[in-house]
Amino acid sequence: DLERTSDWIRRLVDQEDVWEMLADRGGAVFESHPEVAGFRALYCEALLRADRNAEAIEQLERAVALADGDPAELQFFLSTAYGSTGRLADAAELSTALLERFPEHAGLLNLLGETHALRGQVVEAVVSLLQAVDAFGTDLAARDRRDGLRLRAASLLIGDDRFDDARTVLGTVEAPDDPQAIEVRAVLELRAGNDKAARRAIRELREAWGTSIAVADMLEGEALVRSGRDAKARESFERSAEVLGSQVLARGAEL
Repeated sequence: DLERTSDWIRRLVDQEDVWEMLADRGGAVFESHPEVAGFRALYCEALLRADRNAEAIEQLERAVALADGDPAELQFFLSTAYGSTGRLADAAELSTALLERFPEHAGLLNLLGETHALRGQVVEAVVSLLQAVDAFGTDLAARDRRDGLRLRAASLLIGDDRFDDARTVLGTVEAPDDPQAIEVRAVLELRAGNDKAARRAIRELREAWGTSIAVADMLEGEALVRSGRDAKARESFERSAEVLGSQVLARGAEL
């Protein structure tokens, strides 16, 4: 019974990380049993994971049209596929329609937020991302997911020069000593022109060790550029690039 075993197949494929195998071989099974919505969704997910997005969209659109029961899971995958192929208006429209039925679905809210972000709709993106934070509840196990969404929202606000709003969002982070949170705070203060606060955050980041030291070097380079100390800035960017790669040098050149 393919419908009943689709969930089991998914767990096995995920456990063994053989999504590309399923994308290559699942088509024959799907063609033999096109009526099995659960396997169709699984096959389409494999196509998406294998970056065969056009095929996935074609199959998902057929699946939604043919679904006898509740097509919500298929529509969720379809919305994701639209977003990954640049059909952002379609992704936003479908996500919004699904949220009317599932208003507290964290995954949908996150997806809609990222779709808005790709469309340059910062305020709408932040609203959806913060709604996703609430949808995750207060369980300690989901803290990192909630903070990840908060930091993403804060970063979008910083990029839009909405510094006060970003500071407000950062004030709600549950693990403010996490290196990623410190990094976003340092970026905020740099962009806002608060050099002393930025340097304090950079020092905190350096104390976190690991790759955080390289990130601190990169941000220190930016601070040095802004204060006109180009030679020192170059040294900081080059140290950072040894760990983080040449994109740091590109950022330094841009500054």
